[in-house]
Amino acid sequence: GLGHLSLLKHFTDFTEGIFDTGGLVLFLSFIVLGLYLTAQSIETLRFQRS
Repeated sequence: GLGHLSLLKHFTDFTEGIFDTGGLVLFLSFIVLGLYLTAQSIETLRFQRS
């Protein structure tokens, strides 16, 4: 269910030294998504100013 997507549970596991590949993939996915959305936002602002 949705409990597997809980960032808090995966973060708690990481702080306790439990490295689950699923949790790592989840965090990396959020990082990549954040970077992508930031790049899109910057590109949109740059396009509006020109």
